[in-house]
Amino acid sequence: MLVDRTAGFSGSELEQTVIEALHLAFAAGRDIGEADLIAAASQVVPLVRTAREQLEALKQWASGGRARPASRLQPVTNSDAR
Repeated sequence: MLVDRTAGFSGSELEQTVIEALHLAFAAGRDIGEADLIAAASQVVPLVRTAREQLEALKQWASGGRARPASRLQPVTNSDAR
C-alpha cells in the first residue's frame, strides 16, 4: 500500500514522489498509475531516516522553550477570539 511506503515523508518528499512517478509514466508513454507512485516512493529515502539524529537534536532544542509551534494541535474556536 502506498500509504505505508510513504510513512514519515514530508510534504516536499511526497511532492517529489509524485513528480518522479509522472516522469516514469511519461517515459513509458502512458498516464500515471498507482504502480508508478509505488515505484517512485521506493526510490525516495525520507529525511526522517537519513537525518534521524539531527532531527532529534532539533526537537530537543525546540522543546527547551527556544521555539514556538507553527500550528495548534486543536482547532481555533470562537472562544479563542476573545
